[in-house]
Amino acid sequence: MGGVTELKEIMGHRGVVWGVVFLFCVLGSPAMESDEPCSRATNYSDALGKAILFFEGQRSGKLPFDQRVKWRGDSALSDGQPEKVNLTGGYYDAGDNVKFGWPMAFTVTLLSWAGVEYQKDISSVNQLGYLHTAIRWGTDFILECHPSSTTYYTQEFYGGKKDLDKFKSDAESFVCALMPGSGSVQIKTTPGGLLYTRDSSNLQYVTSSSMLLFIYSNTLTVAKVSGVQCGSAHFSATQIKSFAKSQVDSTLFQ
Repeated sequence: MGGVTELKEIMGHRGVVWGVVFLFCVLGSPAMESDEPCSRATNYSDALGKAILFFEGQRSGKLPFDQRVKWRGDSALSDGQPEKVNLTGGYYDAGDNVKFGWPMAFTVTLLSWAGVEYQKDISSVNQLGYLHTAIRWGTDFILECHPSSTTYYTQEFYGGKKDLDKFKSDAESFVCALMPGSGSVQIKTTPGGLLYTRDSSNLQYVTSSSMLLFIYSNTLTVAKVSGVQCGSAHFSATQIKSFAKSQVDSTLFQ
């Protein structure tokens, strides 16, 4: 288990995304593409095993009896309790013991992709079972974070009522900054009605803003909220969605 000790320092300041990138680097190396995968590349076999072992060192929650990284103990067993949901498990992002939903989802997706793309190579060194376990550990947590069709916890420590109220306030401020006719509009539009912030990469801003407007208008509809109040102007979910659609239409020159 020398590999466990060697990985400990790495885990202290690297994230789970680093781990999956390293895994792909190992699997994509020329030594892994021989007719007998890994059989004559013992260093690569060892690196592959350690890349998968890395994720056991990043585990949060109640650990299983067959945990191989012995210095990692049970941790964060009360995650989610303030909101009366179970948010234990998953992977710590790095050495700061915070769990971020999006990097974890990215990591689990790439681990799954590796399992499909390099199944023969991983299986040849008896690591496929460990990889499946790593995928399942992250997937179970992601499912826990989605307790209803309208709720997803993206980051532990961000889910209390105070933080949700702040998110609502920030989201509405963003909508008001974009909607023409708003008392607090900050972003100008072109004569054709396209949001305009700068000459370079303006469409990047338009497309990302449109996506957020679509998402928030859908959120308002599902939550049965009448709309957003921007000073003396009120914008319904339908109006917000229509403005977002106009941005898409302008982008496509329709």
